[in-house]
Amino acid sequence: MNIFGKKLKLAISADGNSNIVTVLLDGLPAGTKADLDKINERMTEPLSGLSELGIDKRSTEPPAIVSGIENGRLTGLPLVALIKCTAENPSANPDVLVPGTDDLALYLGNCGNTGAYSGRRDAALLFAGAVAEELLIKYGISLFSEIMQIGEAKYDSTADSPDMEMKKALLDARGGGDSVGCTILCRAKGVPAGLGSPAFYGLESAISALVFSVPGVKGVQFGAGFGFAAMKGSTANDSIVLKDDKIKAETNMSGGIDCGISNGEEIVLSCALRPTPHITRQQNTVNTKTMQSEELRLRGRTEACLGPRALQLIKAAVALCIADAVLIKNLKAEGETDGK
Repeated sequence: MNIFGKKLKLAISADGNSNIVTVLLDGLPAGTKADLDKINERMTEPLSGLSELGIDKRSTEPPAIVSGIENGRLTGLPLVALIKCTAENPSANPDVLVPGTDDLALYLGNCGNTGAYSGRRDAALLFAGAVAEELLIKYGISLFSEIMQIGEAKYDSTADSPDMEMKKALLDARGGGDSVGCTILCRAKGVPAGLGSPAFYGLESAISALVFSVPGVKGVQFGAGFGFAAMKGSTANDSIVLKDDKIKAETNMSGGIDCGISNGEEIVLSCALRPTPHITRQQNTVNTKTMQSEELRLRGRTEACLGPRALQLIKAAVALCIADAVLIKNLKAEGETDGK
């Protein structure tokens, strides 16, 4: 079932045989401003590293709104939009399994149609995330994401062109018909304390679940993340101080979330993405029709790195989770007020 969220529910329908994706967002507050031009701008922001190569093949057609927005405002009804997508996958014999994709798992698991797993979902997630970002502006919350590493090349803030080496790593991989992995950093500023839960629907759990739906994501960490393993508690703990007569954390090792609940600091997470499996170099695989081994060379879209495309998708996923958490907390607050 392709449904995510508790108060703000996201549903995506993508038929593998169609280039139309349906996205539904339920739970949006009525009367909130919904600027479709800004939403479309967020969806069509240039993909760093792809626009220079001329291989950004996303559809530029704006989403067709079926319901949920009238006169620039949310109506409170489910927001339903139809998005036209461009076929992007490299051409390949459907009987030949592509290494590194979901082909092997779907074939062995007899999972049938792959539409639900297709990259066509990307446009739907971008749209939903753009709507969530517009909603979060109302609460003073803003999000930022940036690529920190491509292959072995890292972002160098001291260099005149901080991302030059990363772009070189991407171009070198593409020139050799190969691909490289990457890491992406995402930050959310202005997030209030108290969002999330210490139990099964903690803020880290919710964000991780949706971020892992972004194609290629293989690891997520918050704050110091795996670095905690080598620390002592005296270093890992964020000291609590008084600053401007307010209680806050002195550092942010936890990445803005303690025990599944936001603590008022900036939420910081980083994601590791695998190299894209769509490469033009020769790979070994099997033809499921002939049951013979084959050598595969893909043609078509070869991005060399998933980072430029995933950059916006991860931010969209985080925006949706934070918006859901905000609406859940507001609903609880309204219930407590009504009960008094």
